[in-house]
Amino acid sequence: MKEDLRTLWNYPDKVSAERFLYDWIARAEISGIAMLKAFAKTMREHLSGILAYYDYPISTAALEGTNNKIKTMKDRPMDSEILSSSNSKSWHS
Repeated sequence: MKEDLRTLWNYPDKVSAERFLYDWIARAEISGIAMLKAFAKTMREHLSGILAYYDYPISTAALEGTNNKIKTMKDRPMDSEILSSSNSKSWHS
């Protein structure tokens, strides 16, 4: 079902995407899998927002990628900190 849901963005228009989503949600609800049923409920609650992509086909993927790179860089120690801490350890051991 997860792979099937990815095809949502391949639909050419809002009407066919909406039809697909209602079908996917119905299949998820009858699946008997609690987590999938909960996700289907969330999808139903956010249906208009999800389908808004077809009115305004913009993506925040590039922005999210940049934010991820910044976060990674912030989490890494600076080279000078690494050198000073490793030098002080080796000289004082």
